[in-house]
Amino acid sequence: MGNDYKIRSERETCYGRADIFMIPRDKKRIGFVIGFNRKTAFGHR
Repeated sequence: MGNDYKIRSERETCYGRADIFMIPRDKKRIGFVIGFNRKTAFGHR
């Protein structure tokens, strides 16, 4: 995968930014944006 995609990650999370970007080296391929969310326990923030 490392040869087909450039992998970039955002250091600052929780600000509405995606966590991981998979940018294709071949522009004919599909890129991916992956975001992660954390779920807290009921009644906690």
